[in-house]
Amino acid sequence: MRSIYKCASVTIVAAVANSASEGFLHHPEEPLYFIEPISIPYRPYLTDDRQANIIISYPADYKRWKDPINDRAWTFQELLLSTRAIIFSYRGISTIDRTNRPSAHGMTSGKDPQLPNLPWNGLLFSLSQNPVNARQIWLAVRGEYSRRNLSYQGDKLLAISAIAEELGHSYRSRYLAGMWESNLAEELQWSCLPSENTEGPGIIKRKPRPKEYVAPSWSWASVDANVSASMFFEEDGADEDGRPFKGTLDFEVISCHVELSVPSFDYGAVKSGVLKVRGRLCVLIWRPHEEGSILDNQETDGFLVINSACASPLYSEETVGGGVVDALDPELHDGVLVTCIATRLFEDIPGKDQVDGLMLLAVDEEYYRRVGSFRLTINGSGPFMHSTLKVVSIV
Repeated sequence: MRSIYKCASVTIVAAVANSASEGFLHHPEEPLYFIEPISIPYRPYLTDDRQANIIISYPADYKRWKDPINDRAWTFQELLLSTRAIIFSYRGISTIDRTNRPSAHGMTSGKDPQLPNLPWNGLLFSLSQNPVNARQIWLAVRGEYSRRNLSYQGDKLLAISAIAEELGHSYRSRYLAGMWESNLAEELQWSCLPSENTEGPGIIKRKPRPKEYVAPSWSWASVDANVSASMFFEEDGADEDGRPFKGTLDFEVISCHVELSVPSFDYGAVKSGVLKVRGRLCVLIWRPHEEGSILDNQETDGFLVINSACASPLYSEETVGGGVVDALDPELHDGVLVTCIATRLFEDIPGKDQVDGLMLLAVDEEYYRRVGSFRLTINGSGPFMHSTLKVVSIV
């Protein structure tokens, strides 16, 4: 499919159709405006009594949810890989022509109207010719793709394989079940967006993992959810929240092995995957938020607590941080012991640091599986600062 879309003279996109049998030659909707049209009368010539009108308005932004194609994972590749496209949208016909590339500063009208959340201007325009921005492009593509729907979750890696293969020419790195080996330590920082699948204040609904095997638990492809990435910007030594980066707490990826479903296709489906990492571990107690609770901070699915002799006499536990779960997991019940491995240390405010990492549950004596991500706030010392380094295998 990658070659078909790239080599096609033009791709016809039936964006407005709900199904293959519905058709796409709909009458466009009445135009919507951000600023309603204003008619200003004037006389073109002072010596002429005839009157003309100038119409001033500003069209409304493209509402992606009105075109069903934007919810489909399989159709994402045709939009990104096609050189030219004629799009039959709810608001009429629009076109994309990627032979007319925007300038390096994006000062052109060549922005794709169908890609409002992707950095598709200037230097970020090409999937395959810009190794400098390959990671930023991949994170943007992955974020958009992960929010789209699949009829069969087993297609998760297949439906993005053409895009991954195209981007692989820039990445120049081994592709591992939706992750890139050259940035694997950073790639592991993905987390599910807490605003997804929300029903009312204080209630965050997660979907269970697919019944069939899709990807190892350390890969974002293993869950049916909109995923984000905690990015670290090397140029200013901070992450996207502006927290100054202080170190990795000796976290290290030792090895990663993935068994491909089709041995000759690195970008396709996988049968299994084992990730071996070294890091500082701490066992904490998981306390999920009560269903129906209304909290000021809705960025977590629950709290991580520790038994503490310094806690209040009324309580035997001390909350040390919060976690975001990857999927609805019956084993992640209230009171379960979660193994946390620290991956990065940031400065929150002077005197207080924050530790990011992965939440794991033991599969057996040898292996763990990822179940979420966490963030802890510490004051000079904490559960990870004096723990010994251990090697764990995650499947």
